[in-house]
Amino acid sequence: GKKIEWHVGTAGGTNLMGIASAMSAFTHRFSAFYTNPKSKYPELADTPGELVIELPMFANLGPAFKSLTSKPRSLKIMRFIARDGPVTVDAITKMLNGSPQNTSKGMMPLKSNALITESAMGHWVTTTFGRTVLAQIEPAE
Repeated sequence: GKKIEWHVGTAGGTNLMGIASAMSAFTHRFSAFYTNPKSKYPELADTPGELVIELPMFANLGPAFKSLTSKPRSLKIMRFIARDGPVTVDAITKMLNGSPQNTSKGMMPLKSNALITESAMGHWVTTTFGRTVLAQIEPAE
């Protein structure tokens, strides 16, 4: 059988329709896309596919939120990286007072959901997306 790939999009309409599309994509983990207006990019009028951009944040938001709210070890690592980053894996392992395997298991959902990223120097830092999700869970006072 063929694999069906679901996508969410809105053609025309109001901003509320765009928000509803994004929330549907978030809820069902569908890909969400935005189409730049042809009138603002006339040089792309002959290649409409170039006007379409994917919004991966909506596919990652639900799983990212879940990884921080249902996995205490991952949340502890995320808080540590956000507060003290950039940090090494060894520093994270020491903070957890655990094993490298324990650290790796706690970091895996953070990496796969684009909450943290490794710098060129091999240190871990939070992504802008990661800081945004963390701020939703733990708003600043």
